[in-house]
Amino acid sequence: MMDEQNEFEQDFRDEFTEGAFFSESDMSEDILEAAYAVDSVQDITTLKFSENFAEEIGKYHFSTLQLAFDFYMKYLKSKGFSARKSKTFKNSTGEIYKQKFVCHRQGFRMEKYYTMKKRKKEPKLETRTGCEARMDVKFVPETGRWHIFYFSDEHNHDLLDTQFSAMLPAHRKMSEADIMQMMNMLKSGISASQIFGLLASQAGGYEFVGYGPRDMYNEIARQRHQIPGDAARVLKKLEAMRTTSRCEGLHSVVARYVGSRHDLTSFVEHFQRCVAHLRFKEFNADYESTRGVPVMQTCIELLERYAAELYTHEIFCFFRPFLSRAGSMRVLNIENNDDDIKYIMCKHGRPDFMWIVDFRQEMIFMCTCLRMESFGISCEHIVKVLVDIDICEISRSLVLDRWTKKVKSAFIDPSGFTRDAVVISRQSALMEFSKQLVVVAAKIIIVFTLKQKYRLHIVEENNLIKTR
Repeated sequence: MMDEQNEFEQDFRDEFTEGAFFSESDMSEDILEAAYAVDSVQDITTLKFSENFAEEIGKYHFSTLQLAFDFYMKYLKSKGFSARKSKTFKNSTGEIYKQKFVCHRQGFRMEKYYTMKKRKKEPKLETRTGCEARMDVKFVPETGRWHIFYFSDEHNHDLLDTQFSAMLPAHRKMSEADIMQMMNMLKSGISASQIFGLLASQAGGYEFVGYGPRDMYNEIARQRHQIPGDAARVLKKLEAMRTTSRCEGLHSVVARYVGSRHDLTSFVEHFQRCVAHLRFKEFNADYESTRGVPVMQTCIELLERYAAELYTHEIFCFFRPFLSRAGSMRVLNIENNDDDIKYIMCKHGRPDFMWIVDFRQEMIFMCTCLRMESFGISCEHIVKVLVDIDICEISRSLVLDRWTKKVKSAFIDPSGFTRDAVVISRQSALMEFSKQLVVVAAKIIIVFTLKQKYRLHIVEENNLIKTR
């Protein structure tokens, strides 16, 4: 057992030099504090993580290894990142006695994924940065509990905003209450897309659901596999009701929610659902723009990297082909005038198609293709001029604010929350609590009886308020 101890400590100290190690004396049975005991999921949900929480994290101890991991995941979600289980150590009987949990951005992407020749899809964003933040736990036989052996909260990357942390794959999970509600509505013939809209309404918005439509469809598939016979076939038919076609244009999106059959009140309600859906798509686009860095693919790396930092992820993917095509452009002639410089160019091997880029000293560019004027994105002809005059950044005259990542910071309301926002926040919190209460009350008769009595009391109080 001593060899295993030395092997574990040496291995962990060799890999990491920063962080806090907790000694065996901190884990003795005599000084275990009940306030830091974690014996159930309920204990984790009640935790509040303060700014100096990392200083006292070594005091916590857990009844199971899974609770230790759940505890770490709860902490990570509040900080803007997630984790995964990493290296384990087993004793002579094959039981795990030590394990480390690492940041989800630990390590680096394998080299083979950079050199794929027959790539058909856009490479995934680079999210691995070699981050060394982690938490190590080990089982102490004297106390019969799992203790934190090592903790490091030093990251080499920016943490996500807390509104985006729930979108990380490790945090996107449906609660038992949501699954129960979803399955009941599926049995009633409600489509999966409508169910997701209802759950989003109960949560206070799509961004507060904590998972996406794909996660819900995956859960439907898992539940269907657990249900035999006719019920599985019914669920399969309901799941097939979802649409797979891409909406083309705003008109087709709105048409999915409103129609001529709706009166004015119904129109407003359904239109609000449409706006909420569009905001959720925008929320996902914002998340994609902040969660990682695109893989550089062109030979104009400095301009490409600048564009990746400047534009949103979607606009960057639209702009990058222009960088690639700039390499096939050939400058035929350069005319120097008093006020400007004209670059006359054509595509390599196609001298019959020519374009003229007008470059002025005020860093103003105009091209005869008019793509900048039409789409607000620099064309390959302007990019060719930028490369020719050795400019490594895209001029501000070529950038529309609405395509950049920072544009929303100018529209933040400094006045704080409105009354409606507070009411919606309270409503979503109470709705989440009520769903959890339903799950527990349905299983335990005493809780169910108390819930019924308390419900009658609330109804009486509500009627009293209305009469005042």
